[in-house]
Amino acid sequence: MTDPDTIPTGFPKRTRNIYFLIIAIVTVFYIGLYLYLFERGEYREAGASVPLFFMITGLTWLVFAPLLGFILGLVVAVLPYKNNPYRKKYLRASLLGWMSVFILWPISMLLFLIIDPLQPEQCDCADKTKQDSIAAFDAAQYTTLKNFYELADQKNKDAIPAIDSVLAMTDEKLLKEKHVFLDNEGKLELHYLDGTLYYNDDDYVYALKEFGASDNDDFVKARAACYIQLKRYIVAEALLRSQLKFNTGLNSSLGNLFEVTGNVDSAKAAYQRVYDADLKRAGGKFTSDQTFCSFCIERLNELAKTHPVLLTEFSFPSHRP
Repeated sequence: MTDPDTIPTGFPKRTRNIYFLIIAIVTVFYIGLYLYLFERGEYREAGASVPLFFMITGLTWLVFAPLLGFILGLVVAVLPYKNNPYRKKYLRASLLGWMSVFILWPISMLLFLIIDPLQPEQCDCADKTKQDSIAAFDAAQYTTLKNFYELADQKNKDAIPAIDSVLAMTDEKLLKEKHVFLDNEGKLELHYLDGTLYYNDDDYVYALKEFGASDNDDFVKARAACYIQLKRYIVAEALLRSQLKFNTGLNSSLGNLFEVTGNVDSAKAAYQRVYDADLKRAGGKFTSDQTFCSFCIERLNELAKTHPVLLTEFSFPSHRP
């Protein structure tokens, strides 16, 4: 007579249910943890939507994790266990494989945190060198924004510590040393120049920190450029899309991004949205003295060719006075 506490595979029902309960609890925990990290992480900064991220997280833990577990079960079930045949070991092996994914995930995240390039605060040696340079540099002679651009043209490596030393000053000291141009707008301009210099030196991590000083369009474009250089295209796209509700003209930058990634159809659609919006604002017809979305028109004409030459670099504005 068959034991009612077992299922046909010979896997005890009680043990099976415990495995499923553990998997359910850990799955809910990890989905919650993912959303918590999302709120604090770069995807949230970039404006990615909670529903989209929740959908991706759900697919990860409810589809891909069990799929990987059952694939692992195919291999693990080959190992001998209490003289059971393969078919009686497969379900147990698959559930154990599924749970092993939960163990491997935090280990992989720990390794990621150790090697993640978007953590400049971990670069102690670089930070110390930067702080020493700031302390040793006398920036009192640079009293206008133009002075700093001139310094950057002559000695790029000296410009960064000069800017950082001024930005580190208190408002009282700024007045004392005659940096009268450094109101809030002036400080933002220095952050932008500092970020540009870091960007030109291929130091995209520090550039991101400087371009994070504001959420106006140019700073957003510059941050998107950094993410693109770091191959984080999804973050760059989400960042630009998050600002479209404030300025639909950013579709031109979105089109630029799509060209860089080789997505011609999406690039055309983005440029066309800018063209249509500007045409509507112009009353349905462009006159000879109106220069609307010339960049988008140029790119639309190029992309309409049989073999278009795509943009390979993402551009953002220069703030040179």
